[in-house]
Parts: sequence; structure tokens; C-alpha cells
Amino acid sequence: MQSDQPANCKQQSIRPILFASGLLILAVLAYSMLILRLNSGCLVFTLDDAYIHLALAENIMQGHYGINLNEYSAPASSILWPFLIAPFSRLSVANYIILIANTVFSMVTLLLFWVTLSPENTEAPLQDNSEQQTLLNVMLILLIPACNLIGLVFTGMEHSLQVMLAVAIVCGLTRESLTTRLDWWALAAIILAPLIRYECLAISLPAALYLLLRGHRRIGLVAIALIMAIIAGFSLFLTSLGQSPLPNSVRAKSQIVYERNASSIFANFSIGIEDSRGLLLAVFLLFLVSQMISRKLEKSKRILCATISFSIILHLLFGQFSVFCRYEIYIWASALVITGFMLKSLIYGSSVNFRMLEKASLMFFALFLLCFSHIVILANIPLASNNIYEQHYQMHRFVTEFYRKPVAANDIGFVSYRNPEYILDLWGLASDKALSSRHFAKSENWMEELVQSKNIGLVMIYDNLFPSVPESWHKLGVLQLGKQRITPARDNVVFYATREESFEELCSLLEKFVLTLPEGVKFVFAENLFNQP
Repeated sequence: MQSDQPANCKQQSIRPILFASGLLILAVLAYSMLILRLNSGCLVFTLDDAYIHLALAENIMQGHYGINLNEYSAPASSILWPFLIAPFSRLSVANYIILIANTVFSMVTLLLFWVTLSPENTEAPLQDNSEQQTLLNVMLILLIPACNLIGLVFTGMEHSLQVMLAVAIVCGLTRESLTTRLDWWALAAIILAPLIRYECLAISLPAALYLLLRGHRRIGLVAIALIMAIIAGFSLFLTSLGQSPLPNSVRAKSQIVYERNASSIFANFSIGIEDSRGLLLAVFLLFLVSQMISRKLEKSKRILCATISFSIILHLLFGQFSVFCRYEIYIWASALVITGFMLKSLIYGSSVNFRMLEKASLMFFALFLLCFSHIVILANIPLASNNIYEQHYQMHRFVTEFYRKPVAANDIGFVSYRNPEYILDLWGLASDKALSSRHFAKSENWMEELVQSKNIGLVMIYDNLFPSVPESWHKLGVLQLGKQRITPARDNVVFYATREESFEELCSLLEKFVLTLPEGVKFVFAENLFNQP
């Protein structure tokens, strides 16, 4: 009987992670079915940006770094991700492979949550073991929407891996604070995280400093040296291709990179604090600072709280907040897991005032209070995918199946993926000249000059993002979404013929294209279109 007891306890202790992982898999399968049904059997990601990485990845497999094979560009915000997906980017099942990989990353994230938040090493009188496991089960289930794990899976991007690495760093540091030993996978996560997303420097560098303060001086210095060396090496690689040291996707989305002064940092901080999630991060920061200065805590935990506090401050100063909560999710997940770790005694400890059911109810209330935007994302995943199917995928179809010539656009992901023709990115992620012109051009004719230089006959843009559309362009019509907009920047994409010799051909092709559009999607031809040249 005694020999069976440890086995039973161990079996019981893994039930929360098994249940939460199973729930995650079922949710991914259910959403996949809904997406396939909405999109006529096409698995489409919820963001067009995923296809920028895929377009870059398929060219990497041909030995070229860029969206177009005849010129270099740096449109990806990740150093490693395009290389990781390159081997299968040209396969018809590439979307499914990425979906499965992201699901696995999210399951590992849940496993790390389980390791960090399990009731072991709790410094308080504990509740009944079954109640502990129930509370742990509730936490793991709630962390799925709280960290937007399902939403990130369907973006098709690197954020699921990024969150996994960020949580691995925090998990590794919490284990070190208890044992003084650093797991190899925690060190690997510290080094790899910034290579997946640059903003992870905000957690990797403080983590390396934590190692220095905790006596792991050689490991900490090696981690910092490797991170800096790899990032510097990639910057040298980009400059050798005639690009800027930082990818255009980083430059285009960060005013700090352009202005390079203290006022831009303060402005970025102000914008972040005005965002509800930035304000909540500030609340987490205040909690961690209170723990950091508490004399009741051992030194290792105070240093740990100082480390994550520093990470939050760095993100508030230099980071961003975005649609689908993807830019800030790594620091959000880190803040949640460290807060849960610091509150384990309160969560699992016996209490006269708060019983198990009341604690679980408080957790559900906290989820709705702190993570309502993530719950909204969960509800909108199928529709977000359908938006990309109805807009960007239809643009891709017109360009690859009908027009088959160079085009210009401001959203180039799906348009450039599996498209051998030249794509001019007017937003600038894949074009240094377009990016600099959009920010600094003195002439309003920069688009016309750039389009003419590339011999482009068709432009597809959100015209209200470009207030000075050249008068010489002929408006052909507007591609309109058939359902509520969730992720695209605008509901309507305007098609322009940039020269007279393209006009008649495009009109003829569009008349054929309109007949193939999904139900609900419309292409509204411009007024008096067929009376134009």
C-alpha cells in the first residue's frame, strides 16, 4: 500500500497538465474545422504578416534573402524564424506544419507553467492535495486564454515560440532561485529568445544580469556575448546585402529607431501606458517592486522580482502593443508566471477566509478583468482568418492566376507568397526606398516615381493610408470584405491601373476575376470605368 502511494500522487500531479494540454489541442482542432468551413477548405492564418515570412523563407531555400529574387530586402522581424520554416515553405502543407509546430510550442509553454506553478516548495500550510491539484488545473486552463496561446497559434507567426522561450526563461530563473542550479534549457532560452523576436532582449539581457548577480558570472557573460555577437553578425549580414542593420519591419514600426532621441522614448512610454495592457503591466510592475523591497523575502527572490521588473520597464520604454496582443505577449506571459510564482503560498495555503471554490472564482474574475481582450480574440479567430481569405488571398489569386505581372501593394504577405513576379512594397517592409520615402520624401510624387521605375501596371492599396495617390493612376474599383473586419487594416482595397496600356487588360481580367470571388466578397468597379481611356 505504501509503495503505491507515491505513484498515485505522481499520477494525480500530472493530471492538470494533461487536461490543459488536451483542452488546448481540442480547441485548436475545433477552430481549424471552423476556419476550413468558412474558407472553403483553405487553412488561412489570421494575419497577412505570416505570409511575409513564408515568402522570404521560400526564397531562402533558393539561396536568396528577400521577397523578390532580383533584389535583397529584410522584411522579417525575426532573425531565425524564416530559416526555421524555410525547409517546408514550398510544400502545400506548409500552413499545417506551422500550425502543428505552434500548437506544440504552446503545449510546452503550458508544461513550463505547470512546472513553475506546482504547489511544491510552497512556504505555507498547504490545503488538501486534491484541492491543490484542482487550483493548479484551474490556473493552467485560465492561462490558455490569459496568454492568448490559441490566438497566437493561428497567426502562423513566431510568437508561440517566443512566448515559450520567455516563459522558459522565467521558469528557469525561478528554479535557480530555489536551488542555485541553472538548467541548460533556461540558458538556451536566454540566448535564443532575441533571435526569435528582437524585443526579447528586454527579458534575455536582464536574465543574464540575474545570472551575474547570482554568481553564475561566466555563464551570464557568455550569454550576453553570444546574444550580442549573433545579432551583430546578422546586422553585418544585412549591411553586406545593402540593407540597414535592422530589418525594415523593426524600423517601420518603431519611431524610436528613426528619431533616436529621449523624447521618442518618452512618447513611446506614454503611448504604452495609455493602452489598457500597458497600464496592467504597470500594475504588475508595482507588485513586483513591492516584493523586491520586502525584507521578508529571501535575497534570491528579491533579485528575481527586480529582474522581471527591469524587463517590464524596458518593454514599456521601448516595446509596443498591437492587434492580437502579439507584440507585448511575451512580457505579459512572463509577468503572469512570476506573479503566480510569488503568490503560490497565498494560492495553495490553507485559509479560513478563502476556500478552494472561492479562490477558483477569483481566478475566473481576474481572467475577465485582466484579459478581456484575449477573450475577444478567441471569439474572433475564425472571422480573422476569413478576413485574410476574403481580402489578401483573393488579391493573391488575382495576381498569380489572372494578371501574372509585377504589382505594387501595401500588404505584401499573401501577394508575394508563391508568386514569381516582382512585388513592390509601398509600405516599405520589403523596400528601403519606399520606407524612407514614406517617412521623409519631400515630393508627393514618390509613389508614382517608384512605381514607374519598377515598370508596374497594377497597384493594390488602402488608399486612405496614402493621401497623395497620383492623379495619373486610373481607379479600377474596390475589393470589399464580405464580413466584419477583424485583422486587416481596412475593409476595402483599391485597385489602380498606373498606365493606359495596362488599363484595358486589367478591366478585362477583373471582369473574369469577379465571377470567381467567394460569396459575400465584392469587387465594385469604379464609376464610369468603361468610359475611361
